[in-house]
Amino acid sequence: VAGNGVFFPAVSRGGHRLAYSQGVVEFNVWRVAAPGGGARPDAEAAPMRISRPSMTHHPIFSPDSQKVAWESIYSGSTQVWVSHSDGSQPFQLTHVDPPGALEPLWSPDGRQIAFTDISQGLGHYYVCVMGADGGAARRLTAGDFNDIARKWSRDGRWIYFDSNRGGGETIWKTAAGGGEPVLVAPSGGWPAESLDGRFLYYNGPQESVWKVPT
Repeated sequence: VAGNGVFFPAVSRGGHRLAYSQGVVEFNVWRVAAPGGGARPDAEAAPMRISRPSMTHHPIFSPDSQKVAWESIYSGSTQVWVSHSDGSQPFQLTHVDPPGALEPLWSPDGRQIAFTDISQGLGHYYVCVMGADGGAARRLTAGDFNDIARKWSRDGRWIYFDSNRGGGETIWKTAAGGGEPVLVAPSGGWPAESLDGRFLYYNGPQESVWKVPT
């Protein structure tokens, strides 16, 4: 009678009121000094919440570590937010139609943020990119697929994404400036580029890690 996530009912003496508890799950972004990072033992090294209370996921620091981006439902739908690394001056970067935008990815030069647009629903996820300070978003993929942005290439020219193009989980890349996607691995997901940019490691068949030239 009261929805989901509620418990501990209590009926009023007059019998016309019902009280109950409601459980709300929160996920927030926190910052803490990295072990062995040489941080001083002061207040700045202690854990601190840097996001507003809400369902918040997938934080990622800018390349210079001065800012952080994350996804949050604070505004009512899942959107990408950006703030300084201490949580100050937060602002909503994306304004995508609900359900919204997922998993921000900062470009190596810190000037752009890629994300996944899920506004069209399952089967129509798109890789998008926009300026890290705001502006218009550009859609880099199209079609009736689930394209999920995963990683920038280290030179900033490409964005790797998982996709169901071809029927199964595959890895593709698309140029940050636009163009036709390129197939990188015919079976797998969650890519990670090597430090020299020559190879791509990924989750492959039979629960194993594979690599392929970029």
